[in-house]
Amino acid sequence: MTTVNDCIAFANGNPISYLATVEQDRPHVRGAGMWFAKEIVNF
Repeated sequence: MTTVNDCIAFANGNPISYLATVEQDRPHVRGAGMWFAKEIVNF
């Protein structure tokens, strides 16, 4: 079972991610960065 601490460790190890979506048959890829401050996720 994955714990919250496992998720935090994964996010800290991979702070940059990309989200791909499709709008009206057109693909879009958006980059996202995040960081933690006292176990609170900030985008």
